[in-house]
Amino acid sequence: MKITQNRIWIELELPENFDDKKAEKIAKDACIVLNTMGVDYDIPVWWSSKDKRFCFTMDTAGSFVVADDNGHWYSLDYLAKQARAKMKKVNNNNERSALYALNPLYSKIK
Repeated sequence: MKITQNRIWIELELPENFDDKKAEKIAKDACIVLNTMGVDYDIPVWWSSKDKRFCFTMDTAGSFVVADDNGHWYSLDYLAKQARAKMKKVNNNNERSALYALNPLYSKIK
């Protein structure tokens, strides 16, 4: 039996003229989104001024890859599990989840 994994691709556009300041802002925005999605690395993506490429953290040990293709695959299965755990914790505390505020469809996820 083949074990499959659902994945999502995150791709970042290279800034015009490889502008470091613009690239750092793109990376910072990507970190905010990825952390919100459940990627549990402090800095999941950053800009390498030396390589003029985005780098993606691979694990909590800090391994990373310089993205020649400007993107990285993430496990949708893992992120969904993280989101469900976060929602359960929030629901147990009788608070509204940021996910619910962003999209009312999340309230239908069991």
